[in-house]
Amino acid sequence: MGRTLDELKAWFGVSGVKSEDAGPAQALTRTITSGNSTMKTTPVAITPAPTAGKALVATDIWISNLSATALNFYVKMETSNNRISPIVPVAANSSAQLTLRGYLKADAVDKKFLGVSDQDVLVDVMAITFSDAL
Repeated sequence: MGRTLDELKAWFGVSGVKSEDAGPAQALTRTITSGNSTMKTTPVAITPAPTAGKALVATDIWISNLSATALNFYVKMETSNNRISPIVPVAANSSAQLTLRGYLKADAVDKKFLGVSDQDVLVDVMAITFSDAL
């Protein structure tokens, strides 16, 4: 037989405890990089730089392929060129989400995330990010 929250609090001698989630405390930034077609030859910044002295953290990244050619997309770091995400296949004229199941965190401070595609086609990318200590 299940017990109510009040019964469990009384059983364990707990009082005055809130049972609600305070939610995330990050200041999220949404950045849309629109209609870029040079990601194969020149990786494109898909985020702004983080707060000075901080590392960038992504919570979600959406990729929209605006062409009739399928592509593979991934994220790498500015300057170091380290790939920091898996490769995401995106079918022609469709979208895909890079599902993180947590956060995608930069490997250096003060650096942007770059989008890379294996095709020079029109791509929109939306990244939701915040700044955090490395």
